[in-house]
Amino acid sequence: MLFHKVAGLRLTILGAVNFRLFRVKSELAIGLGVDKLPVSSSIPKTRKDPAASVQPELPPSRLDAWNTSARQYDSYEKRWHFYGTVADAMIRQFHLKEDSRVLELACGTGACTLKLAKIARTGKVVALDFSEGMLNMARENAAAAKASNIVFVHGDAGDISQILAGQKFNFAVCNSAFWHFPDPEKVLTGLLGLLTESGKFAVSLPSWVDGNSEVRQAFRVKAREVLLKHGVAPEMIEKVSVQRSRQKVDLSALFRRCGFVAREVTFEFKVTPESREEWRQILVFSDSGRWNWFFPDLDPAAQKEIREELNKWRKTNFPHDSSASKWRILVAHRCDTV
Repeated sequence: MLFHKVAGLRLTILGAVNFRLFRVKSELAIGLGVDKLPVSSSIPKTRKDPAASVQPELPPSRLDAWNTSARQYDSYEKRWHFYGTVADAMIRQFHLKEDSRVLELACGTGACTLKLAKIARTGKVVALDFSEGMLNMARENAAAAKASNIVFVHGDAGDISQILAGQKFNFAVCNSAFWHFPDPEKVLTGLLGLLTESGKFAVSLPSWVDGNSEVRQAFRVKAREVLLKHGVAPEMIEKVSVQRSRQKVDLSALFRRCGFVAREVTFEFKVTPESREEWRQILVFSDSGRWNWFFPDLDPAAQKEIREELNKWRKTNFPHDSSASKWRILVAHRCDTV
């Protein structure tokens, strides 16, 4: 009982690392059985129609936002099957077997996790996320689906070489989240040691992650102009630019540096305006959320003016088909395997 109470606390001191490793190893030591930790009942609930709901007060950090958004995010996915559609396209790119051992990074509320567990029904799926709110929803969904071959692990993807030390996986996946990792090179390096010799790693990314460099540069110039006009300090603009630059890495080169060779396929599907609008209402993806975390000293009125001016400029200069959601899927294997 004491262990369960402690496991639910937010740990913000250095000792949290050792505790997290203890908890993970305890779960994995029981034969990689089903996660027995109780489902949290403290996740804030939203109305069934997020698009019609009133936005709650913005959390102070992005991690808090992921925790707070978990139920709203899950409600959106159950209605529109957006991330599940992407997961299906990614899973089709490799031959998952009934007895496969699979690692999922940034599992969210389990849209991809349950699909993996259904195929690898005599194997095991280890699903990791840094958000306890997301994991609690994923546990609820797994329990409802009676999926007994999933272990949920709370942790940072950059620490997987420690968290999962000694484990081996036939496959690893990351569905629509890889660009969120602060240090993707550390993630890949750690993952290399967890895959079997013939193991594969699949990643799905929206097409904008690399995108058109000329378009990006033009938008950056315009954004800088608008931000300066509203009194944002040049050093703050540069800081945000550096933070977002990790989304623009050459992924093929990054994979090679970390010991992988990747092939790429493209995928797209149709989405409705209603789906896009509801997605924008999810707190962690909302315009107000992103601007508040990037520029916390700007008052809401100024943030709104900047967003509207930049959105108007973008629509005028770079119109695009909003009914199509375009994705890239990379499937990688170790450089030392054929």
